Amino acid sequence: MFSWGLLLAIAPELVPLIVSTIINVESAVKGILKGEVKKQKVMEVIKAILQTKDYFIEGDSAKQSQIYTVVSEAIDFFVTAFNYLGLFKTSKKVDFSPTGGV
Repeated sequence: MFSWGLLLAIAPELVPLIVSTIINVESAVKGILKGEVKKQKVMEVIKAILQTKDYFIEGDSAKQSQIYTVVSEAIDFFVTAFNYLGLFKTSKKVDFSPTGGV
């Protein structure tokens, strides 16, 4: 079973790691529409770092898989936010403005 306590304990370490890795990969891998390649590279870096952490090494494969899933979803979240804010050049803008009458 996944430990939310563990997630909350490692989040202060993981969030800056994820954000800085995304930014570094974005600057190294140029080109619009290379999102999957960039995400794969970010995951590779973070997986390599996680494999040096006691909380990760000591966990079973199910816990490790859950951490990878959370990291993957966090990458998607941050990239979407960065694209929306215009920090990354993208061919598409996500429009979150309301449509129709409220």
